[in-house]
Amino acid sequence: MLVSRAVCEWMEPHLYHIMIFTLPQAPLLLATLRTRSPSFISSTVRKLFISDDPVLSMSSDDIQTILSRCSGTTDLFFAVRGRVYLPLISAMPLQRLSAPIPSIFAGPVDFTHALFANLTHLCVFPLMRDDLTQWAGLYIIRGLTHLSFHAFKWVETLKDVLQRCSNLQVLVNFYFTSGSVGSQPDGNLELAHDVRYVRMKRGFYAKDWKVGVYGGRDYWTRADEWVAKRTLGEVHQLKYVVPDQ
Repeated sequence: MLVSRAVCEWMEPHLYHIMIFTLPQAPLLLATLRTRSPSFISSTVRKLFISDDPVLSMSSDDIQTILSRCSGTTDLFFAVRGRVYLPLISAMPLQRLSAPIPSIFAGPVDFTHALFANLTHLCVFPLMRDDLTQWAGLYIIRGLTHLSFHAFKWVETLKDVLQRCSNLQVLVNFYFTSGSVGSQPDGNLELAHDVRYVRMKRGFYAKDWKVGVYGGRDYWTRADEWVAKRTLGEVHQLKYVVPDQ
């Protein structure tokens, strides 16, 4: 890259394929977004990580700048609340999304919204204690193959999601501790008859996302592997809890 300008032009887009706005690189990335052409950024950035960590001192304007410039993002981790961001996020050709969905909509979630048009993987966080009835509408997202919640109860809603989402391959329901796995023994066992339903110990969403975008075994990969083992009979069909790593 120091010898040839052409090599620099070939390689530079790979430097920005993944943008993670955490310290210490966040200020440098923001400066890059503001100095490089919008067309370069939109055609280069594909995987984007944004959080509202107060240490970063990023304003709402900063976040909106990031979202508007990185309009070609296909895999987004967005740990920020606020419906002001919804139009910018929904303009992206997203295939994978990890976000606090209810707080982005600030009301009933509209599954016909453009936000969900191309999604295959959807991770909803944090812990969901409210009524999950509205989530039965997920069947509208035709391309959805992977879904994860951290839902405290609502077995009937999860059953409905499994029944109506015909393209769904994996439904992950996280838990905090091993003691919480058996908090709904009958409900979990009923759900476990569908091999697509698994429970996994909740780790750090952000850390796991970063593992996945750099080619590691994230929780999606581990869940896929466990569903495959149950389907092939390598483990008992009703063993729905994925072992800790």
